[in-house]
Amino acid sequence: MSFRILKQPRKPQPTQSEQLLSIKGSSTHKASKPKRNSSIELLRLFSMLLIVAFHFVVMSTDTDWLNNQPLSLTKIIYQAVLMGGGWIGNFIFFTISTWFLLNKNQRLKDNLRRIWLLERELLFWSLGLLITYSVLNNRHIISLVIGKKYWVKSLLPLTKDLWWYPTSYALYILLLPFLIEGVKALGFKCHKQLAIIALILWGLAGFIPNVNFDIDRQSVSVFIYWFILLSYYRWYMKPLTSKQCWLLILVGIGINLVYYLIFEIFRQLTGHAYGYSVHLFTHWSLTTMMIGFGLFLLSLYHPCYNTFINIVARSSFGIYLISAHPLTEQLINYYLPLKPLYLGNYPAVMATICILGIFLFCLIIDLLRQMLFRITVDRRPGAIFDKLYGVISTRLMVGRNNQKK
Repeated sequence: MSFRILKQPRKPQPTQSEQLLSIKGSSTHKASKPKRNSSIELLRLFSMLLIVAFHFVVMSTDTDWLNNQPLSLTKIIYQAVLMGGGWIGNFIFFTISTWFLLNKNQRLKDNLRRIWLLERELLFWSLGLLITYSVLNNRHIISLVIGKKYWVKSLLPLTKDLWWYPTSYALYILLLPFLIEGVKALGFKCHKQLAIIALILWGLAGFIPNVNFDIDRQSVSVFIYWFILLSYYRWYMKPLTSKQCWLLILVGIGINLVYYLIFEIFRQLTGHAYGYSVHLFTHWSLTTMMIGFGLFLLSLYHPCYNTFINIVARSSFGIYLISAHPLTEQLINYYLPLKPLYLGNYPAVMATICILGIFLFCLIIDLLRQMLFRITVDRRPGAIFDKLYGVISTRLMVGRNNQKK
């Protein structure tokens, strides 16, 4: 696989998908706003399905029990397939949002506005789910342990890290204008050296279990690491071909499977290396990035437009917020425990049905949230933020002028 390098950043030009979709709508005035590539939006939905499957296995109280089971086809499906896609989904979700921001002018105001709009959805689901679960719990319709900490976290979901991804992403978006300016100032040579060091420290060394060089599995540091690599490819490297993308995907899957089988067999023969077989599936490994990036580029290279897909894909993040809420996970653990599924008839089929059911249920609920937002807060999205930002900016400017006088 050969990679061609550009020593100067590529000029911000539309991608193949952006060009095609803008041409399709060029006959109307509405086309001034680029249409979303439905291939990318479908990939967004797929990435969320992978994340739901990952949580279904990892967040189960039976995960340790599953690790101790003998190697079988069912165990391979549960861990290498269902569990193995979680961080691929995380990387795809991050790449989709970051890719289209890298060649745009980044202003702090715009990114603060993005965080403001993100917080609305977080508050809706943090409070909405907590209140709903509390009412159902009090009427003994469901059985959950709802502590006082959930009320505090639900009032401040971004600050209190109710969900790790939104908190880390908000911090990343806040830093993004400065990250872009700083990395661009490094130039081609230094950026290349930085990308190589990052790949060695957290890519190659990441294959060693329990080695993370101070990057937590769930933190903004992961996003900054990904940003360094994505921005280098976006600005300096010639695009990979479709064949190279497929090779990237297949090599990543192959390494994952071989790595898993080697440590599983070693554990069963020796009784050591407990949990090492799933190491690549539980964090930002190089293989998950290879698979995710290959899938993203293929979607980018094959654009299409479908209104239905684009509308449904807007609920991708809502699916995550609902399914990954701590109380939802508690509910799933209680009513859909992993152990009986695994020991029952057709365990792979039953697990798949449960995952698809959770995914579709959360999707339908968030589509209803979309409708509610459309007739309320989305009539003028960000209007309150714009007023507050204007007032604060004006007062700061007046204060500076008074100091000068």
